[in-house]
Amino acid sequence: VEAELGQPIEKLFASFGEPVAAASLAQAHAAVLIDGRKVAVKVLRPGIERRIYDDAEVLTLAARLVERWVPRTRRLEPQAFAATVIRANLLELDLRLEAAGADELGEVMAKDGYMSAPKIVWVGVGKRVLTMEWAQGWPLSDPAALLQPGLDRKALADNLTRAFLTQALDHGVFHADLHEGNLFAAAPARLTAVDFGILGRLGTA
Repeated sequence: VEAELGQPIEKLFASFGEPVAAASLAQAHAAVLIDGRKVAVKVLRPGIERRIYDDAEVLTLAARLVERWVPRTRRLEPQAFAATVIRANLLELDLRLEAAGADELGEVMAKDGYMSAPKIVWVGVGKRVLTMEWAQGWPLSDPAALLQPGLDRKALADNLTRAFLTQALDHGVFHADLHEGNLFAAAPARLTAVDFGILGRLGTA
């Protein structure tokens, strides 16, 4: 984190905790900024770039072999599919792109109010580090989230559906990884999304 942001941890963070969540490419730490705001700091795993490049080579070779030796699969374009997957993974290795996507989608969400996104802390953003304000509520990956006092499940479900549809159909950009681990719920029906590494876009054509 210090190497990526070019300054000691203490210059930006009053405290920097252990990981609270982890995925295939990165892990998230709870931290507190000097100004007192609680934040989540996403950090790429050490050496993950090399792993991704190695996996990309294997996937490319596999797609070529499948296309050559199993003619029926050619209509599915295995090599094109592999290239799409590889490109998406490579884009996720630059957290500056995710920060930009989160900022853009946060503005879109604010127009309709069905869902929100934590604000990006730009001074804490680099290619391998992303800092954003802490998401309010309980992660929907925790079953207890749906049992919290005052929660209106029907309104929550309605907000989730409307959020996705308005993002995609009204604004042409949407969160493309809306699983329960990336959604936080707070009573009565507030939804906050995190992890903006995968965005979808729909054009007018």
